[in-house]
Amino acid sequence: MTGWKSSSGISADTALVKLYPPETRKEAWRVEAEERGALMSQYLQDLAQEARYLREQGQVKLGDKRKAEQYGRGLRSLSSNWIARKLTGLFIISAHV
Repeated sequence: MTGWKSSSGISADTALVKLYPPETRKEAWRVEAEERGALMSQYLQDLAQEARYLREQGQVKLGDKRKAEQYGRGLRSLSSNWIARKLTGLFIISAHV
């Protein structure tokens, strides 16, 4: 490893991706990542993979903002329920999207 990867302790197979979201969106992502106890980079990777899965299942189309907002609300609700149950020791997960 050489350069920024080695100086940061990042593995050689890691790629750098830059995003330029509005400040408000970045702050929302930061808060959501913090609520999950994750680094923002890992949270965004997970979020992208979840969106890819939903698209591959035919549940959303790329650019379908209404569906994306609907699923976003459902995922936030699911996540809040999961966190609450985890804190209370209950691990039954259910969501209605």
